[in-house]
Amino acid sequence: TALQAGMGMVLSLCLRRSYQYSWGRGFWLQIFVVLLGVVIVSALWTYLRMQTFLWLAGEYDIWKDFGGWYFSSFLVFSSWSSLYYGVKYFYLFQIEKLQRLHADEILRVEQIKRLSAEAGAREALMKMLRYQLNPHFLFNALNSVQALVKTHRIALANEMIAHLSGFLRFCLDREPEFMVPLAKELEIISLYLNIEKIRYGERLTLTFEVTDAAKVIPVPSLILQPLFENALKYAIALKKEGGCVHFRAYCTAKSLHIYVEDSGPGVHGVSLQSGLDKQAVLKTGVGFKNIISRLQNHYQDNYVFDLRASDLGGVCVYMSVPLTIKACQDERENE
Repeated sequence: TALQAGMGMVLSLCLRRSYQYSWGRGFWLQIFVVLLGVVIVSALWTYLRMQTFLWLAGEYDIWKDFGGWYFSSFLVFSSWSSLYYGVKYFYLFQIEKLQRLHADEILRVEQIKRLSAEAGAREALMKMLRYQLNPHFLFNALNSVQALVKTHRIALANEMIAHLSGFLRFCLDREPEFMVPLAKELEIISLYLNIEKIRYGERLTLTFEVTDAAKVIPVPSLILQPLFENALKYAIALKKEGGCVHFRAYCTAKSLHIYVEDSGPGVHGVSLQSGLDKQAVLKTGVGFKNIISRLQNHYQDNYVFDLRASDLGGVCVYMSVPLTIKACQDERENE
């Protein structure tokens, strides 16, 4: 019994090598290799068992029972093959289960990040109300309307009231979205800029340079408004002659690049070229801190936000985010 068990183990190693060779080479090839291997190995093991028995017992009349011996051999190696493939597929099932659990964990983390980003969008909407609809903003807007009425420019006063009404309606009634295409974000910003354009008149020059590819790239909603507000506050309001705000956006292979430049004297009247500590501005500016926090929520560390000296003479705010067209498509499908 010990000898035939040892010979069977050695033959099973040969059978295992043939199964490994055929693994992953097609279903019917594996079936053929299994049947052929079991038939041949069973015959070989039967011969070795009978020959060993004859050598030990000294009998020579058992060859007529070869069929019975072969049947038991065939049954043993068929069971061994079933056990081999059972263990193999069970192991693969466990690996697939672990991979599925890992994928579910990644999905759960992404869902948490999405919820965090959506919460950031809602928080940004409330902060947008604080930034834009504070008494100072309303005071300036209503003052401008009053000035237009006093100078009998009724058409412009009505236009400004209409823009202000539309802007207020958007801020108070609209549900914040997770991600919006850049083109839609610029439409939202235009509600704010229309009011400021009437307020500043010819003192404010706005230019936009946006490629078609950049327009479809999704960005966090309401991410641009603080940039334009800062540009107007420091580039236009501080200069009697006004100034220019230039917006530029384009795509490279993996990123969306956004520039908001102004022709003002810099932040708080100090130019970057005069040694302004831009890191201090980024850390203390409420609008900048809000933007950086939201970019971190959406993109982790895979983004760039920086202050630079503008060719227009003021400040250039540069922002780079990874391309996520799929996120924009998913957003449109949800809508």
